[in-house]
Amino acid sequence: MRLTRRELAGLVAAAPMAARRLAQAKPQAAPAPDSAPPAPQSAAELHKNVAAVRKLAVPAATEPAFSFRPQ
Repeated sequence: MRLTRRELAGLVAAAPMAARRLAQAKPQAAPAPDSAPPAPQSAAELHKNVAAVRKLAVPAATEPAFSFRPQ
C-alpha cells in the first residue's frame, strides 16, 4: 500500500478527531482502587532506584554503546 504525502498528512490530521470520537463513544470506567500500587510504596521504590543510579560513576568521556543513524 502506497500513500502520498497528502494522504499521510490527512490521516495524521484526522487522528485526534478519531480519538476524540472514540473517547466520547466509549466512556471508560474508573480503575479499581486495588489495581494500582499505593502511592507511598511507589515513591519508596522510585527513591531507591534514583539512589542506585546516582551511585554509578560514569566518566563524561565515555562514548555511548550505540548511536541512531537514519538509513
